[in-house]
Amino acid sequence: MTMTVGVIGLGPMGGNIARLLLERQFKVTGFDLNPDCMAALDDTGLDAAASVTEVAANADVIITSLPSAGALDAVIDGISEHDRAGQIVIEC
Repeated sequence: MTMTVGVIGLGPMGGNIARLLLERQFKVTGFDLNPDCMAALDDTGLDAAASVTEVAANADVIITSLPSAGALDAVIDGISEHDRAGQIVIEC
């Protein structure tokens, strides 16, 4: 079974994390509020999610790369809607 990794925040750091994981054959689902960040990964094989909760519902591991504590607080609320035993959340 391939591990699914969710990346929330696809700017300079999160976008490159997603690219590297995809290059190493992980299934990656990602989301960013900025459509330009999402579009920059169109040709990579990223499974583009429509929301934070969609990422959380489908990922075994969630990596967040966010610009502020406030953004993290908002995202954690969305993740917690779908948290499950064994799911790992990492903030970069």
